[in-house]
Amino acid sequence: MRSKRLLPRLTATSVVTGMLLLTGPVLPARAAGGPDLAAGKVVTASSTNGQYTAANVNDGNQATYWESGSAALPQWIQVDLGAAARVDQVVLKLPAGWGARSETLTVLGSTDGSAFTTLAAAAGYAFDPAGGNTVRIDFPTATARWVRVQVSANTGWQAAQISEFEVHGTSAAAANLLAGRTLTASGTSQNYGPGNAADGNQSTYWESANNAFPQWIQGDLGSAAKVDRLVLKLPPGWEQRSETFKVQGSTDGSTFTDLLAPPPTASTRPPETRSPSRCPRPPPATCGCCSPPTPPGPQPSWPSSRRTAPPPATPRPPPRRPTWPTPSPKPARSG
Repeated sequence: MRSKRLLPRLTATSVVTGMLLLTGPVLPARAAGGPDLAAGKVVTASSTNGQYTAANVNDGNQATYWESGSAALPQWIQVDLGAAARVDQVVLKLPAGWGARSETLTVLGSTDGSAFTTLAAAAGYAFDPAGGNTVRIDFPTATARWVRVQVSANTGWQAAQISEFEVHGTSAAAANLLAGRTLTASGTSQNYGPGNAADGNQSTYWESANNAFPQWIQGDLGSAAKVDRLVLKLPPGWEQRSETFKVQGSTDGSTFTDLLAPPPTASTRPPETRSPSRCPRPPPATCGCCSPPTPPGPQPSWPSSRRTAPPPATPRPPPRRPTWPTPSPKPARSG
């Protein structure tokens, strides 16, 4: 994965409220390696020492660090992920040039910010410059919004120290990567700004300038991430409507490629080809779902004698009797 930010852009037709960019569908937990859910989120601590504030642990700079303001341990530092997420790994770092040391650490999680449960029990973890002064703590997948690391011992200093604090979810967890991120848009109408689309409140919304389409809204994830789902919402009381969208992504914020193009409209969709086999029986001539029937072929031509009555037969003449010669009269006898 390139270490550049992924900026998903949504080209829309009018308004968008809750905008959620999600990783893959929830699957059985497997090895951690998802995006850093703590990047850019709000971090607080039990105490701080001057300039070594809690915000240093997710600024992307391993050279800056948080240090507790008291030598009385334990001390803690925690991050608000913005929304509950499935998490299973914490990655902690110290400045790369520091000498080796170990700290005793406990990982806790909470869904309400007040009641915490143990995700990883207290144990000693070695920070070694040969390994980048990095510690990875794996634990069973849990749902939490606030993730806290408690430091109860540090062999290198009398206070708690952390330079980078990362929280990772299972690689297929459906975490909202846009929660708390910076959103920008091509235009805004009145006070309906793009930040409304990621504030977690479905009643607030972004609205573009009227009658000037297309318009777009985009969110900066802070770093490159694998994404495959986008959830959009409108205020729950609004009436039904439809909008045409195109989803684009970028790793540099300037060159965008289509992640999802709008479906073809009715005018561009190819005509449907129907098969005569869809008719349950041979169709009549007016059947609209099948091919028209084959017109009948030419009728055979018969001789005229077959079409008209035969002429009447000529009557036969009666048979002729033979004509015999009339006998001559006999001469009279004389006395």
